[in-house]
Amino acid sequence: MVAGMPYPMAKASCIRVGHLVDNLAGQFDDVRVKVFAYEGTGNPASHPHVEYHLVGGFDSQKAKYYTWSNKLRADARLIRAMIRQRKAIDLIHCHTIEGLGIALAFKALTLSRAPICMDVHGPVVAELVHYRLIPAWRPIVAAVNGLESAMLSFVGHAFVSNDGLKNLLLQRLPSDRVTTVFDYVDLEHFDSG
Repeated sequence: MVAGMPYPMAKASCIRVGHLVDNLAGQFDDVRVKVFAYEGTGNPASHPHVEYHLVGGFDSQKAKYYTWSNKLRADARLIRAMIRQRKAIDLIHCHTIEGLGIALAFKALTLSRAPICMDVHGPVVAELVHYRLIPAWRPIVAAVNGLESAMLSFVGHAFVSNDGLKNLLLQRLPSDRVTTVFDYVDLEHFDSG
């Protein structure tokens, strides 16, 4: 699992990644999950089938969170952590386009043949504009759209959180490579009375 974000932290992305990791590790005895993420606040729950590779150096303060220098420095550390574990990686599951970028860099540097699947929970280019990682200038948006399409061509399967996003992704991937996995509520965390 490649997650370009602090983990664990109380954010929607971390909750989604946490559920994916818990389900993979909890339902399949022969699956071992390695989580590559930035160090968050607190410690992730331990599990005998989950190994955490959490790298430091990411500034999670809001003013610096969405800056290229902050992200790229931490992403380089994630790539190095993955390279150290390259012989144990059979499949790469990425969280969003940033995780995919890290996975593609890892594959290029190691010549890994591990297939890639990806979790997508928002429109990528729109998020980059929203968080001011790229300007809302038409030529730049078009170029980033092209880059996104090229990156997605390496994805064996994409999981999305809603059908609207699925329809958006179907503009870039064949329908047999996109599956909707809805977010859910864990009823065990609520009082039934």
